[in-house]
Amino acid sequence: MLSQCSGRVVHNSVSNIGRTGIFALDSTGLDITGNDLQDIGSNGIQVWTSEPRPDGTSVSGNRIARVRFDHGGTGQNGNGIVVFRAGNVIVSHNQVSDCGYSAIRNNSASNCQIVSNFVSRLAETAIYVEFAFEGAVVADNIVETAASGISITNFDEGGRLAVCANNIVRRITGGGSNPDKRGIAIAAEADTAITGNAIEEAAHCGIQMGWGRYARNLMVSGNLIRACPTAILASVTQGAGSMSITGNMIAQAGKAIVGMDHSTVMTEDLVSGKAAVPGHLTISGNAVS
Repeated sequence: MLSQCSGRVVHNSVSNIGRTGIFALDSTGLDITGNDLQDIGSNGIQVWTSEPRPDGTSVSGNRIARVRFDHGGTGQNGNGIVVFRAGNVIVSHNQVSDCGYSAIRNNSASNCQIVSNFVSRLAETAIYVEFAFEGAVVADNIVETAASGISITNFDEGGRLAVCANNIVRRITGGGSNPDKRGIAIAAEADTAITGNAIEEAAHCGIQMGWGRYARNLMVSGNLIRACPTAILASVTQGAGSMSITGNMIAQAGKAIVGMDHSTVMTEDLVSGKAAVPGHLTISGNAVS
């Protein structure tokens, strides 16, 4: 447990811990680097601040495996790395596997970078950016085998403004610790660019754009989406904002692009030529095979 600390936490082995492996609160310039954490009861590494503010901690090059959620909840526990309210944090080049919930969870923390991590075998959403964040980059990660892939959510709580780019997301199964979790590779709600990702074998869909009226300024371009029942789901609920779906490569999908009202299908495949494209959607240049 570190409170109001700077400096480095490096090259430690932490295992068989009842609750949290490394807990950094209100840091003042901290590096958590090159540690090995295994068999943890609730969370591997926690970076928190007492109130939302810049923190600047770097969490890099750690190996985290087998994190349970012994203390229950719906995401508070069971995570490899948790960033809560702490702004300007970098989470990079970590290897995280076999967690009861998420590998990396960013909750209400702005300007967080989640880059170049390898995460696998997650029982809920692999990488979560949620609640009252403003500004996030989720890039160059590999997500393999999880109930859900990458979620950038909670526009209703002010969560907005992100880039989700150049990730590989595959073998997304649904279910897991949350039986209602659908197998969605990448989902986003507001002011987000989703570009250059490679997605394969998501049980429900490759990319979900918005949820009901919580959808604004979403751009999906230049992604490769393979072997999904539906490649892209876009909200057509009344009040949903503008979305652009351009230049994606879609292969071996049951349907390419479909309009949704929450969980209800509202349109035919929007690249089939059989359905009118809703006015808030721009769809062009997508290759479907």
